[in-house]
Amino acid sequence: MADTTTTSAAASSSASMTPVALSTGPYSGLNTDTIINAIMMIDQLPYNNLVKKAASYSNEISAFGQISSSLAALKTAVAGLTSTNISTLTATSSNQNVMTATASTKASPGSYEIKVNQLAQEEKVISYAYATDTGVTFKTGTLTVGNAGHTTDIAIDRTNNTLTGIRDAINKSATDVSASIINDGTGYRLIISTKNGGAINGLQVTGSSDGPVGEELSDLSYAGSNTSTMTLLQTGSDASFTVDGLTITSHSNTVANVLKGVTLNLQSATSPTRVMLNIGQNSPSSSTGMTAFVKAYNDVLTQLDKVSAKGEPLNTNSTVTMIRNALRTMTTKYFNNATSMLAQYGVNHLKDGTLQIDTAAMDKALSYNRTGFNKLLDAFSYQFNSASAYGMLGSLISNTIANVTGNLKTNISRIQVQEADMQRQLDQKKAAYQKKFARLEATIAQLQTQGSSIRSTSSGSTTGTTTNLTT
Repeated sequence: MADTTTTSAAASSSASMTPVALSTGPYSGLNTDTIINAIMMIDQLPYNNLVKKAASYSNEISAFGQISSSLAALKTAVAGLTSTNISTLTATSSNQNVMTATASTKASPGSYEIKVNQLAQEEKVISYAYATDTGVTFKTGTLTVGNAGHTTDIAIDRTNNTLTGIRDAINKSATDVSASIINDGTGYRLIISTKNGGAINGLQVTGSSDGPVGEELSDLSYAGSNTSTMTLLQTGSDASFTVDGLTITSHSNTVANVLKGVTLNLQSATSPTRVMLNIGQNSPSSSTGMTAFVKAYNDVLTQLDKVSAKGEPLNTNSTVTMIRNALRTMTTKYFNNATSMLAQYGVNHLKDGTLQIDTAAMDKALSYNRTGFNKLLDAFSYQFNSASAYGMLGSLISNTIANVTGNLKTNISRIQVQEADMQRQLDQKKAAYQKKFARLEATIAQLQTQGSSIRSTSSGSTTGTTTNLTT
């Protein structure tokens, strides 16, 4: 980033040397300020060169800051360029309205026929109708909510003893029970439900009042019997589906333990159509990680071209060339534990140095040696992004660029000292010139006074002689 403090200081110093309002010598008639400023402009040339040099260093620091940012983005992209992230599996459903799925690296390629017979649903109970959701208050006490044997005690006090307050308290405190409010036209009703569906989930609500005024908390109780004050709105049920003809039940519509590495998301049981689930190998050539890496690499080259173009701060700078060569090396070398390079898998350099993925070449190479490709990615990511001494990208940012910008800042500090010293000298010179012109004005004033005196004396003598002659 640019050293704005240095730039501002230099600008301030330069501004102090600009011409001031002109004045004319009262005796000489000379425009002394114009003369002094003209002389000072010549004396100030070395100072102006220092100001320009400091500004140039600041611009270089800013340019290196831009390069550092683009290298940091590349470092992040390389971190994601590992076999685990690139060699992923995809889960494709033939009818996403019925079921969707995701696959992790632990899954195995294959196809499955799935039919959703029934979705899991939550158990829900509903309260009496109340006139308002905020105006009707309950007695203070404790409301205990439970699901499948797990219970949560919720304190009801004057801060939450309305229907809205109780709903919010349940949603804030309970981990396996949720609450909502509905207005059915007759009033406001509290609905309490299990967060997970399933037949084994047993919803329980127990209200116990200890305050003197308000509605009874026991009116919100439910124990699964006909004597409960809350009414059963929906019975909990398990999901039922088949995988290749085998019937499976689940307490949840999200099923993660049937197919290894695959999570099924059951969406609907309204269609009798069987869904085909295909687990396939994702193509690294079109993966997010690979495309992000190529983009970040090309962005660095674009930034290097921008700051080193003719007239730009880093034009002909050797550090830019060194970084450019290092980047090319990282994409055209063999690595330990790997017997190949990126170019052998369709990651090619164009004439301008940027990278481009040949998807067909990569996919073909992977069909022959995917294991080698995985080893290459892991070695590549480690060597250029690790925290060790081999982490080239981090070294470029924290060592190479940091050292260069550190030297530039040192040069700016040195120039600031020189500027201050030179500014004092210029101020002294200007003061000396002003004194000289002041003495000149004084001398001219003295001479003018003497001239006037001589003329006055000469004029008196001439007048006396004329009078005598006349007489």
